[in-house]
Amino acid sequence: MTLYWFHLPAVFGGLAHFYFAFVEILGWTPESVKAIAPPWFEGLKDAAAAKEQVVWARRFAFNMGVYNLMLAFGLCWIVWADPSIGRQLAIFFGIWLLGAAAAALYIRVMPAFYTQGILGVLLLATAIWLRSPI
Repeated sequence: MTLYWFHLPAVFGGLAHFYFAFVEILGWTPESVKAIAPPWFEGLKDAAAAKEQVVWARRFAFNMGVYNLMLAFGLCWIVWADPSIGRQLAIFFGIWLLGAAAAALYIRVMPAFYTQGILGVLLLATAIWLRSPI
């Protein structure tokens, strides 16, 4: 199998989204949410209110985790696809990552914003401009 430059951000993006999926599906706790998205706790009166909010959002987090799991599989698929198809997938998923980064910025989850934004730009740039194998 020949490796192309766009495979690198695809693999890193896949790994990041497997981690996001794990946290959202299995690790959704007040501690994990506070570590990832501290602004979500602003204005809450106490730990009980924070726990209530996290428990309320658990089903939504599970849903987002499944989306992130599918994105992770898609990003990894880029590596095994025929290079012409893989390049098109890289462009598609690069745009998807930039959309996800914009959503993360809107809800103030800065680690996801930076991760998805940087990987989206790298994936698009390498798929469009670096056409040679590594």
